[in-house]
Amino acid sequence: MSTDTPTTRSQSEASATNRLALWREDLLRTVLAVAVPAGTVLVVIGSAVAYFKQDVAMGITNIAGLATLLCLRYLRGLTVGARGVGMLFILTGVGVSFLVNHIGAFSLPWLSAAPIVAALLLGRKTALLLTVLICAVVFPLGYVYGLPLEPVPLLPHPLLMWFMLGLNYLALSLILSLSVAVLLRRLDMAVDQANTSQHIMTQLALVDPLTGLPNRRALRDELQALASRPDCQSALMFIDVDNFKDVNDTYGHLKGDELLVRVARRLSTQVPKPSLVARMGGDEFVVLFHPAPADPTPVSAQALAKAEQLRAAMAQAFLLPDGQQIQTSISIGVSVQTCGLGSADDAMREADTAMYQAKGKGRNQVTLFEEFMHTALHQRMQLANDLAHALRTGGLTVAVQTQVNASNQITGAEMLARWTHPDLGAVSPSQFIPLAEQSGLIVPLGDWMLKQTCLLAVRLRELGHVFPLSVNISALQFRQPDFEARLHTILAEHGVPPDALMLEITESLTMTDEGDTIASMARLVARGFRFSMDDFGTGYSSLSYLKRLPLYELKIDRSFVDDLPDDANDVAIVRMILAMAATLGLKVVAEGVETRAQADFLLAHGCQSLQGYLFSRPAPADVWLGGLS
Repeated sequence: MSTDTPTTRSQSEASATNRLALWREDLLRTVLAVAVPAGTVLVVIGSAVAYFKQDVAMGITNIAGLATLLCLRYLRGLTVGARGVGMLFILTGVGVSFLVNHIGAFSLPWLSAAPIVAALLLGRKTALLLTVLICAVVFPLGYVYGLPLEPVPLLPHPLLMWFMLGLNYLALSLILSLSVAVLLRRLDMAVDQANTSQHIMTQLALVDPLTGLPNRRALRDELQALASRPDCQSALMFIDVDNFKDVNDTYGHLKGDELLVRVARRLSTQVPKPSLVARMGGDEFVVLFHPAPADPTPVSAQALAKAEQLRAAMAQAFLLPDGQQIQTSISIGVSVQTCGLGSADDAMREADTAMYQAKGKGRNQVTLFEEFMHTALHQRMQLANDLAHALRTGGLTVAVQTQVNASNQITGAEMLARWTHPDLGAVSPSQFIPLAEQSGLIVPLGDWMLKQTCLLAVRLRELGHVFPLSVNISALQFRQPDFEARLHTILAEHGVPPDALMLEITESLTMTDEGDTIASMARLVARGFRFSMDDFGTGYSSLSYLKRLPLYELKIDRSFVDDLPDDANDVAIVRMILAMAATLGLKVVAEGVETRAQADFLLAHGCQSLQGYLFSRPAPADVWLGGLS
């Protein structure tokens, strides 16, 4: 169903009329540019013929026609219509002149050209009127003047001959002039349709197909348009849906798309015009916020208030078409922009940087961009580049920390990555490990750690020591499609059996892609690998969930060990973890043991292995290995 209104139709018709007028003006300009030199040549020849025939009228006609043509070409102030009428006057005048002067064969081309030119320059109605006038006036004029025509057997009377000549002219002129007029109109319609299609394609190129919101390109155009406006301020809000990947992994991508559609609708209802809501792609949205002109409150304060309103609105559960409710939140970065200062890219970069700061604060936050954030972001990017370089050039090392039992016998050891930066010195793992996870470097770093663990395991076996080396496996590394194959390949290359390693995973890995994760773990366990859940107690695992995982041991996070045995809450949590592990038949390792009192409490309640400064500090692999001999 067409959505054109009378207004849009009239605008379209006006546009077509203007376009035709421009075409005709251009065509007339071209015709006159050709007609002046061509007409000059014909007038010179015609004047010479008139001179030799002593025909004054013919000479005057030639000179008058050229003068009229020159006026049409060079006289300013004449409209297109007036010039068109002048051209028709010349064509019909020359045709009639040839006819009256008994040069009938030369008159027909000129008389036939007149309706065609009329159709091109002045339209179909003028062409039809001119054709009828020529038939009604010129051909009867030929009969009245008794102009000679070659007799035809079937038409013995001159009246019949002139009548048939007029009919032939009428038919031929109508066919040609109407064809030209229709062709011109169809061409105009085709151009109009092409322009409409181009407009539609342009609009589609500016719209996000999933949500119907303006897309990245439309937002950029809007920002560039703002840059030319004097004395205006606006704010950009970069919005990211928190943990959206978990929604896709848990409910599927179709449900994820439905959630994005509803997020877009809710944002749009909260942001009145002229402010703009756009989708950047994935789960990222941007609000271009225009403050109220009459509000004296600073733009930054208005923008933060609006951002908080959006954050609160998104905290309400979303109801999907199938009745499924999904609870989510958003993180918002806000950047205030003054029109004419900075580029669209700068504005987006600042808002994006502030959004990642909000993510770093724990998500579901609103953060205003400040310049130090850009500096911190630049430093983080540089550090990520340096980490990648260290991975390629062997700039990382490993440290090893021992795990012992109640008899102080070694039951295992944990492999720890260490990085000494050439300029910054030792970089804490708490700094470069999260950086590796954010940048994706955790995958090659994890593979490197597996290889280092295998190399140390070979040396341990050569010395006669048989206990596992624990190595951390990140969630991103574990989810790689070829992780199992790479793991088998690395062990095979070094000749290390699976039970020489203890694969440490976190609760966050097992809480998403649950079915695939458990299936992958089960396959590896069947091949002889063992799993340890690191930092246990800091996530959301329950007894019913843990019993489904093919685990070998739990590692109690050091945050529960620090205040043992004095803190009643930590005492209760640790005792519960140990009781849970005993029920499930799992071995337990306690991290961060630094005092004898901590160790005695843990051992008294059934903890099999202890790890911490009380027994040994992490040491370089060679130093640690030398201490075993």
